Amino acid sequence: MGRKLEYPKPCYDVPIVLDPKGFSWRATADAGVSFKRLGTFTERETRLDMIRLEKGATWTVPAEAAIRLLFVLDGNGTCDGEAYDRHAAIEAQPDDR
Repeated sequence: MGRKLEYPKPCYDVPIVLDPKGFSWRATADAGVSFKRLGTFTERETRLDMIRLEKGATWTVPAEAAIRLLFVLDGNGTCDGEAYDRHAAIEAQPDDR
């Protein structure tokens, strides 16, 4: 880019290690959908959530002014008409639902 690479000052002194088993599933307003909020980090509000869908459940990602990355840990389903299986990644652009 034509200039010296500058890294921002670190926000944390040590790595953050989370154990998702230590967090409780919370129900949503959508039948068969629950979530875990594992953390919200920095002033940019980077969030780490887990979403669980029971078989046949439908979840609409809320529209936000941010890029969202979704990763399928287990199971399969569809997103915007495209099929996804275990270990698939989905990128949602700002204001996508």
